Amino acid sequence: MPDGISVQWWYGQCEMDAIVDTHPKSIHRQKKIYLETLQGAQNILFGTRRALLKRLGNFQHIYIVQENLSRNILF
Repeated sequence: MPDGISVQWWYGQCEMDAIVDTHPKSIHRQKKIYLETLQGAQNILFGTRRALLKRLGNFQHIYIVQENLSRNILF
């Protein structure tokens, strides 16, 4: 399964706008997500552990999904 399946599922449970870092293959999309993250375009970020490598800024909530196909989440 591709990365980001669980990230998308968790984002679907959220009723607020958020940055969703599913690690897309497109370099253009990766750059857009990185810039949104760097600028703090939203107050909420969903991603896998790889999202921790980015400059996370001052988010109110960061949700890290432990495994690709998991419904467990770390806050």
